[in-house]
Amino acid sequence: MKKILIFTAVLAAFAFSMSAQYTEIFTQPYPGAVQSLYTSSKDTAAGINYEIADNFLDLADPINKVEFYGACGNFDPNAGWIPGAPNATEPFNLRFYNLVYDWTVPPEPLVAAITGTYTVNLYDDYGDGWNGGLLDVLVNGVVVLDDITLASGAGPVPYTFSANAGDIISTVYTAGSWAYENWYEILDPNLAVIATDGAGGVQPTGLNVPVPLIAAETGTYTVNLYDSWGDGWNGGLLDVYVNGVVALDNITLASGAGPAVFTFLANAGDEIATVFTAGSYSSECSYEILDPNLAVIATDGPGPVGIGFISQMVLFEPTWGTPDYEFALACTSTFVETLDWGWDIYKFEAVLPAGVVLEDGWFSAQIDVDGGGSKLFLFAPGTGLDMFSIQHLYGAKHSLDKETLKKLMMVSSGNTRDDLAADMAFTLYTGGGTVDDFYRVIVEVWNGTDYLGVYNFSGPLTGTTPYVSDPEMDYTTFLGTYTMESPAPAGWHWEFTQYTALDDISDFAQDPNDEHLFTAYVTFNLIEDGLPVELSSFTATVTAINDVELTWVSETEDNMNGYRVYRNTSADQNGSISITPILIPAANTSTTHTYSITDDSVEIGDTYFYWLEAVDYQSSNFHGPVSVTVTGNVPPVLPEITSLKSAYPNPFKANTTIEVSVKAGENGTMTIYNVAGKAVQTYNVTEGTHNLIWNGKDSSGNACGSGIYFYKLTTPSFNQTRKMIIVK
Repeated sequence: MKKILIFTAVLAAFAFSMSAQYTEIFTQPYPGAVQSLYTSSKDTAAGINYEIADNFLDLADPINKVEFYGACGNFDPNAGWIPGAPNATEPFNLRFYNLVYDWTVPPEPLVAAITGTYTVNLYDDYGDGWNGGLLDVLVNGVVVLDDITLASGAGPVPYTFSANAGDIISTVYTAGSWAYENWYEILDPNLAVIATDGAGGVQPTGLNVPVPLIAAETGTYTVNLYDSWGDGWNGGLLDVYVNGVVALDNITLASGAGPAVFTFLANAGDEIATVFTAGSYSSECSYEILDPNLAVIATDGPGPVGIGFISQMVLFEPTWGTPDYEFALACTSTFVETLDWGWDIYKFEAVLPAGVVLEDGWFSAQIDVDGGGSKLFLFAPGTGLDMFSIQHLYGAKHSLDKETLKKLMMVSSGNTRDDLAADMAFTLYTGGGTVDDFYRVIVEVWNGTDYLGVYNFSGPLTGTTPYVSDPEMDYTTFLGTYTMESPAPAGWHWEFTQYTALDDISDFAQDPNDEHLFTAYVTFNLIEDGLPVELSSFTATVTAINDVELTWVSETEDNMNGYRVYRNTSADQNGSISITPILIPAANTSTTHTYSITDDSVEIGDTYFYWLEAVDYQSSNFHGPVSVTVTGNVPPVLPEITSLKSAYPNPFKANTTIEVSVKAGENGTMTIYNVAGKAVQTYNVTEGTHNLIWNGKDSSGNACGSGIYFYKLTTPSFNQTRKMIIVK
């Protein structure tokens, strides 16, 4: 049995404080002096339900707190906007959506399915014709309709041409003024629409398979940028690629008519491509590319569409109405500044009740007038990276007329959703919770008659910070088990006993020189050491499913808290990580007890080292390491369905890759045919995913000529044909 000696401490000095710690992990700062605000409010009675979302990227830590900036006010259909101050707290719907995006793929050519007369209908959204816009229609590269246009009105104005089954139909569009109003469609001989270009406020680009510009010689190439109005590209940008690698990044014509001159290097045979990002008035923009001899080899614009094809990321809008995280919270408001046009900007802030785990996502803050909000909220723009956000109007119908709707949204379109050329001002934080400062206690110890000396101990506080002004504070939350800094005699250890009588400020004596220092009577125990745990084994074995099972057996346990297991890929314990974030409770039994956990975060072929930490009431001891190598075979992941992907690149000159997926238990063939229906190459495919590379040669090794080819995948459950083009 353990012996216990009790000592009474006649002096204990406490110094404590507490703070909530947050770390900024993403910000688009509020810049001040803004000239636009954007509505993000829900007020069902007024028929208003707008939500603004802005994106964030590359977050490794959970989001625990948000700050965002904006103004508040009311809207009168007769008087317009009336600014107003928010309450100290306002209810907001805070939402987080996962960021979803994809990559563009090269368009396939428009192939005439049947022989007959095809129709082109020209339209104009504004109803005043194409204002100089022109369209050429080509069949197999030969112009069949030259410079057709919509002279006036909204259209349609029809034009017809002939094509045979298998012919490639393409178009070349030349922009005039207000090109975003123009659009057209192509109909087959049965008057079914088979292609549309433009529409919805998007300028036509022409229907064709983009082909890169091939450098004829090695040297320095030149790009000249022009603007027909003479005021620069107004936010328009151009990227130039050589063999798919950026050679000129985000070049622009800052002002004037140009030319602004840029150069890049290319070798003979290199593929040159461009990507144009439109700003305002893109129909005024154009550029040309010159070879090392300064001869013009390509032009694009007015209204550039780019040369060749470069895969670009396509960002999808948020899944409005179905967020990944949603919180209805009261957000505190703090005044920031008054803008020079009369509106007051406030910072709104909220701590989230649960962490948001999204690496890339959308954040939105919408005031909830239905839930008690006093005003409408208008999001303030911030200084960000992409200068892009999106505003959504819920519901296709609205009680306000179009002009009022425009004023309310403070954007120009009045559509059901609107891309905003601005980032919103918001900041995301991780962390938080209670983080306690360390304190120190000085104890003068007697054994009843003899003075034993002064002992020190320290540790973190727990619970709520006590203040002298709160006499009802329960100070028992600050008492617990601590380790004495001064060592106990050999064979003994210190234990601090919680003293439940210390529950009122009157139980403490305050230091007159420091309001955070107190004295009190507490009790310590000096306990004879025993053996907390006796282990008979600690082993690591690989399971049948290639996990690692850790097992340890204790013969006896006394005064044990529990166990933790650590892992490393080397025998260095300093670099090990805990795989048991929650302490495994000890049984504290005098009989044999077996513990076991499974580590499923291991990789086949790697060797792992494990340590076991046995944690008692005063200290902890480590056992190990034990090591194990995970061996086994990784079962192949077979496709659930059979599929045939588009060839890439397409069109191609030398090689193209075709991805084929065949589901489990099936075999099949992938056959390439020419336009005459003759098989030129055949591949046998088995279950799994395969990237088949065709070098443009037939089964005899002869090069196939330029033109259209078809590739067909056939299995017991699947039969599909796609097209590709060889360009020599």
